[in-house]
Amino acid sequence: MPTDLASSVHFAMSRAITAANSSGVPPTGSARVVFARTSDPQPQKTYANGFDGGDLHPWPPYTTTAEAIGGYLGAVGIRTRIRTMERAAFYSALATKKLHGVCMCVNALYGNASSRLSETLPSEGIYAYGAYPDIEALYRQQARETDKKKRQAMLSQIQQMIYDRVRFASIYDYIWASGVGPRVEEPALLLIDPYPWSAPLEEVKLKRK
Repeated sequence: MPTDLASSVHFAMSRAITAANSSGVPPTGSARVVFARTSDPQPQKTYANGFDGGDLHPWPPYTTTAEAIGGYLGAVGIRTRIRTMERAAFYSALATKKLHGVCMCVNALYGNASSRLSETLPSEGIYAYGAYPDIEALYRQQARETDKKKRQAMLSQIQQMIYDRVRFASIYDYIWASGVGPRVEEPALLLIDPYPWSAPLEEVKLKRK
């Protein structure tokens, strides 16, 4: 069992999606774990009996996945309460900064790492709830950088920093499962990568009889 906060959260997240996909039952209750915020720039803190993580807001309609997440967070001592809402209310609350605690959110903005981070990392991002000044400064610096290798290195550094500080805990790469029938010659799946559906539709072809 990991003992620092960052490792514990990522440990829980990696197992939550496994449980959700396999219909596994997540554990309940809290483990007696001591957390030390070793990756946080703030002074270290310990949580001998875990701590209250607040409300857990699942992305509609994936409530069962949130239950798995909550169970595995609880297993490492982070207690949460699931709060569900319908999709329109969820996105309204997210954009107006009314969701507090833990948010199971989905970033669907297409583009490179910089584009995907733009909604949640910098303070002016539409779904951002504050920002670390040093990470935000580095993000702005990479946006101005014209050297491809230097920009790539800065983006890798940014992602490592937000991982270490548990700003985000990645769960899965969301790819839609699609079935292709025997009459289909070209389904046009992922022709626009990483768009997981058939597109453009003009490229979908059936086999000639």
